Amino acid sequence: MTTLKSLAQSAMLGSTDESLLVSAIRVGIAEVGGYVPVAFTGGGEKCNPESRPRMPEKASRLLKRMLEREQDDLLPEFLQEAAKRGYIAPPETLPGLLGLSRNKWRSLILPLIGERGSWLAAHNPAWAYARKREPLDVWENGTRAERILVLEQMRTSDPAQGREWVQSNWEIDSPADRAAFLATFAIGLSMEDEPFLEACLDDKRKEVREAARRLLLRLEGSRFVQRMWERVEPLIRIRSNGTLEVTLREEVDPVAKRDGIGEFALPKKMGEKASRLAQMLALTPPALWTREFDCSPNTWLAMAFTCEWKEPLLLGWQLAAIGTADADWAESLILLWMTKEEAESLLDMHALSALVSLLRAERIEAWVTSIEPALSDAHSTKAIALLEMYQKPWTANLSRWVIKSVQQQSAVFHQRLLQALPDFARWMPPELADEFSQGWADEPGSSGNKKIRTFLQILEFRNAIKSSLEEKS
Repeated sequence: MTTLKSLAQSAMLGSTDESLLVSAIRVGIAEVGGYVPVAFTGGGEKCNPESRPRMPEKASRLLKRMLEREQDDLLPEFLQEAAKRGYIAPPETLPGLLGLSRNKWRSLILPLIGERGSWLAAHNPAWAYARKREPLDVWENGTRAERILVLEQMRTSDPAQGREWVQSNWEIDSPADRAAFLATFAIGLSMEDEPFLEACLDDKRKEVREAARRLLLRLEGSRFVQRMWERVEPLIRIRSNGTLEVTLREEVDPVAKRDGIGEFALPKKMGEKASRLAQMLALTPPALWTREFDCSPNTWLAMAFTCEWKEPLLLGWQLAAIGTADADWAESLILLWMTKEEAESLLDMHALSALVSLLRAERIEAWVTSIEPALSDAHSTKAIALLEMYQKPWTANLSRWVIKSVQQQSAVFHQRLLQALPDFARWMPPELADEFSQGWADEPGSSGNKKIRTFLQILEFRNAIKSSLEEKS
């Protein structure tokens, strides 16, 4: 009897039989066809009837295409929009959805699987995260990813209960788990969490202490913030001539060390005293400087820019603005970067995108559209960099300005924008797809316009998602 093993041995012995590959294919098919399917041994419990509508047929077809890897990076957007409308996925797509391996997508998948998806998940261990289970059971017996997901859900609906869950398992969870669970406290964070977070500053593990500090920084009424303000506020004074007088601390006391001074690494190397100042500023809400001194972020940054200690001042305020999601300070820091060439060497450029993400789309529009895209204008280059970092929905006016610039402006400016077009397509209003298909010097489908073609394909696919979900189910 011919088998795959015998054919493989013939090949290894140097057989020149031209039909060897064909024989292997035939034998392989025969062997696979001879397998007896695994018998279903699940219980006889029936699936509950669905209570929500299935998504429209056009949307179902788009979902199937994305599950087959066509524009699959747009899947999160599709899942979010479908969930907003209360739809469930068609049955034939459930195995593909449930089998997506990215943990970060699970919270997007669960709202769409319906009763049938939960029923299917009960019969496949790989889909256990989607089984219908009591939240407490998931918290006590689930995997780390499942526990984080159910904790996020609990923090959304009942923050106090979520905190009690974490406290109940605190002594037996690993340090990495404790830090990950603490991070979910960003959802529903309030002063009710403060006593527990304050106690976490005494945890033996650094990652847990750091997670607690990040949260306490966002609570202006916390004891942690009060200590930081009392520590750093006397070090910076505004002179009568509008300049800053900065005093650097000589040493760090045990309480300051507990609060993290000297423990976390800055993204830029500075002297010991300068680093200490930057760390204290980074752990103090920048809104306090605005409110307590009745002084705007723009004024503070302008004074800091002429100060001997401008690097620790600017870096510390940048990190604090990111840590507290302070949009006013973020706007001032980005404006400083755009208008002062030296600011690029003073700020943490790797964290600049975190500042940009805090801005409103209207502010980005105002800055970018006010710039004349001249070849020699460094501001134009920064404007494009700003657009590349702003990965949030754009306004229609900003989108039209960018497309008009690509179609009409100078060659260098045109090329830089042209290269970024496919990424921009993910943030522009999708309903502008038809409008943006017009006005190109050459047909977008020509060989020299691959970026334009990709841009239009992405925007058109997103528009198809939008319109398909707006249809009646």
